[in-house]
Amino acid sequence: MLQKQAPAAFAGTEDTAGRIEGYGTLFDVPDLEGDIIAPGAFTASLARHRQRGTMPRLLWQHDPTQPIGRWIEAREESHGLRLVGQLTLETQVGREAHALLKQGALDGLSLGFLIRRAESAGTGQRRILEAELLECSPVTFPCHPQARVLTVKTYPSHKEQIMTDFAEPALASLAADLATLKQRTDALDTAVRRAAVQPQGQFDTPTYGIGRLLRALAGGRGDPARAAEFAAKTWNDGYTAKALAAGVGAAGGYLVPEIQAQEVIELLRKASAVRRLGPTLVPMPHGTLLMAKLTGGAQAEYLGENTAITPSVPSFGQVRLTARKLAALVPISNDLIRYSAPAADQVVRDDLVTALAEREDLAFLYGNPTGTGNDPKGIRHWVLPAQQIASSGATVAAMVTDLAVMVLALQEGKARMVRPAWIMAPRTLQALMAVRDGSGHFVFRPELQNGTLNGFPVATSLHVPTAPSSEILLVDMADVLIGEAMGLLIDASGEAAYPSGGSVIPAFGLDQTIIRCITAHDLVLRHEAAVAVLTGVTWTP
Repeated sequence: MLQKQAPAAFAGTEDTAGRIEGYGTLFDVPDLEGDIIAPGAFTASLARHRQRGTMPRLLWQHDPTQPIGRWIEAREESHGLRLVGQLTLETQVGREAHALLKQGALDGLSLGFLIRRAESAGTGQRRILEAELLECSPVTFPCHPQARVLTVKTYPSHKEQIMTDFAEPALASLAADLATLKQRTDALDTAVRRAAVQPQGQFDTPTYGIGRLLRALAGGRGDPARAAEFAAKTWNDGYTAKALAAGVGAAGGYLVPEIQAQEVIELLRKASAVRRLGPTLVPMPHGTLLMAKLTGGAQAEYLGENTAITPSVPSFGQVRLTARKLAALVPISNDLIRYSAPAADQVVRDDLVTALAEREDLAFLYGNPTGTGNDPKGIRHWVLPAQQIASSGATVAAMVTDLAVMVLALQEGKARMVRPAWIMAPRTLQALMAVRDGSGHFVFRPELQNGTLNGFPVATSLHVPTAPSSEILLVDMADVLIGEAMGLLIDASGEAAYPSGGSVIPAFGLDQTIIRCITAHDLVLRHEAAVAVLTGVTWTP
């Protein structure tokens, strides 16, 4: 998680004691580390917060154990991310923070966020295009040279009121004009960079993601130093060369930097049915992780006068996540390595994602039944006997009943029903799309065209069996935990061979380079009753 400081303005009145207000960052203004936050970088993250009814956390000096209040408003303006918060003055740390802010002893704001997308912004700089906003903290030493408190006040004076009413709108208008001018300048600069990178007249926008990084490593035969030199000389790509120089090397491979690794994770969420439905992701940096689960709840009872209350406490168990290594081999044509257009980056990147997503989705759905093998224990094998429901037939009435019984099974199993979702074979989905009632009207198609069934999201996977019959899974994805143990470890070889269709293919003879990618993760269900399965499904279009 990155932490970035930016200017902040704090204000308090007797009616709104503890209210703070300021800018968490200024857009298009580089900080001392050379990072630039682009306008709109937090748009998607703020939308997700609104959908969940949450806000970024208000912490003290980035300490997750010391919340000091809550942010009550966060919005992107033309020149920065504006936040309004309320300190909790009933706590000691909240009162101390308020006193230091009023005195001016502390006057900066700092954002904590995860980078989703970034691009090069010149030598030593990068422009952050999208980020997940996690928290914002008052800090002592801001990284940004302008990160200072603008005002601290109790009652607004007449001059301050004039400043608020007239000067601030004028400054905002000027900032908007400057932002527009910068956008137009950047557009001209982008055109010049495109021509420099692709002099043959192919004006695709250059990309600097995992595909370019893999091609550079392949060109450098897995050695980061040679790969950085290859990227700089072959493509004039200083951004990738810098990432290769800054990344962490590892024995037998190269650990991909977070930005490029995160790109693969985001693409896996789209390619994998399980990840696409929104499971709970937890870091597992040491290879194992124990998570508590509720196995029995506390009890309540009505009592007569002078009757003692029977004590009861909730009971807890544990689930263990253990890193399972997933490896993939991806052959790359050496012609693609030498080719400069970003389209080649996308081909390499998509090949890697496809290889990982196919095998990962199979393991997450139908992995090792006991969880003791190399694969994770698949979701299908967590189903309790009471949650296994036999299909009652292929009529319209039977279909409607079967789907309702599955929902009821989760509800009666006391699943939380936070993010329930359906997983089925494509054939089953097309069968539901084709079902008509006695009047010829489609029964499920109108809702399925919006991506839901009985109000819950739907995903299809070719790994769901179809012969001799199929299955439908209904899972509360909030109770599906995926532990991520590491990033991506990759290396390259131009002399290796790989199996294909019963034969061994030599990379050298075909002018290819083999990329080996290794990652590790595990999947568990925190509550077994959070999944139900409908068996014996014979629905066909």
